[in-house]
Amino acid sequence: MYTAQGRVFMLGENECQKMGVDGTFDNGKRTPALLEMKDEHGNQLFICDIGAGYHHSMFLAYFDQNQYQVWGCGSNSHHEIGDNIGSNLKPTHIKQYDDKDVIKIRCGYYSSVFITRNGKVACRGMRTPTPHDLEALDEEFIVEAASGYSYHIFMNAEGKCFVHGDNGTSQLGITGDRADTIKVLTPMIDKRVILGHGSYNHTVLITDDGELYTTGDTGYGRLGRNVGNKSAKGIGRVKRSIQGKPVRSASAGGYHTIISTWDGEAYACGHSSFGQLGTRLDDYDTNYLAKVDTSRWEIDNKPVYIIQACATGWGSFLLENSSRGLEIPIFKGIGKLYKQLKSEDNPFFDLDIKVM
Repeated sequence: MYTAQGRVFMLGENECQKMGVDGTFDNGKRTPALLEMKDEHGNQLFICDIGAGYHHSMFLAYFDQNQYQVWGCGSNSHHEIGDNIGSNLKPTHIKQYDDKDVIKIRCGYYSSVFITRNGKVACRGMRTPTPHDLEALDEEFIVEAASGYSYHIFMNAEGKCFVHGDNGTSQLGITGDRADTIKVLTPMIDKRVILGHGSYNHTVLITDDGELYTTGDTGYGRLGRNVGNKSAKGIGRVKRSIQGKPVRSASAGGYHTIISTWDGEAYACGHSSFGQLGTRLDDYDTNYLAKVDTSRWEIDNKPVYIIQACATGWGSFLLENSSRGLEIPIFKGIGKLYKQLKSEDNPFFDLDIKVM
């Protein structure tokens, strides 16, 4: 977790030093601990983006003049952090990316994706697209990516999706068992996808009009679409139980999915053996998005306003607006703004949308 002040807090188990600290935690670190990250001069780093894989963690440090550095810690057994730097690392500056102008990091289980300021991508780790594969994106301006166990999805500034890797449970939303070369996600060709998240074998996507789409393994109801327990059902929109509310964030966990809506509510579906849906432990296999009861977290009768949902393998995090219930103003005409900026031939229209 990282704060507005650029500080990083870690919790969990420390296998391969993926928490960036010495020692091991047999039962996991149950209290968030501040990870001290300093440059070679002893100055505190300002962390503006993070990525978490299965055995590695990645950090993006911001400096003045819009300069960035990539740091990493943990396992590097698949070269998911970088070349020729060993493994089981403490937080280390990965200098090979210094001239790449990286502005975003997205991690899969054993991989890392780096998105640059000029819309290019670099991939490291297990079963990632090769540099030759990535040539298919040379004419695209990539702004976002989603990484799963052995598959990757890239989104360009116009919201088109490009997929690569394993598709054994339809986690890419295409036909066939895998995409050995980068392919366009044709079921979403008429939609503008702005965010996505991948897990072991299912994927969630959000469009610019707040619609949620899921694809992949349907077991435990993790797709939220009540499509049974067979895989490879294809990509589809989640309609039930969110009642047309626009989705703000969505995240795929090991066997569950959790989302937040623009009105500050959280919903979840799938397996809840550890209570990761925010429900009773015996309430398993919810195959539709059920509302998470946040009333128990109210303070002074002020409602909780959720602005982001994040699923881990066996758990969930919900980020609340610090004003506790004060609704954040949102720009509802994002589609109109997109068309206007595009018609003005503005090469940075997507960045402007994100600011709005």
